[in-house]
Amino acid sequence: VKEVNLAKKEFVKFIRTMSPNLESFNENGNFLLVRVSRQENKKGLIAYLESSDIFVRDFSHSSLLLDCFRITIGTREQMKRVQVAIKKYFDK
Repeated sequence: VKEVNLAKKEFVKFIRTMSPNLESFNENGNFLLVRVSRQENKKGLIAYLESSDIFVRDFSHSSLLLDCFRITIGTREQMKRVQVAIKKYFDK
């Protein structure tokens, strides 16, 4: 539990550095909702993460969360891998 809490704290900080592309909210529990600034970026990012064997839950089925996905928080090492992938996607 302590490891996941530390990983979440670090990941939230990272998401904040990705503004205005990404925004996080609902930071309770072992997951995080992430809002992507543009729908086409969300679809591309999710596809890119999946191609890197990183799986998130798309919330396109919810009208209030169309531009969001949910990610389960893992260890700091796992979340660092996610950060690297997200950064690569937005840097290209």
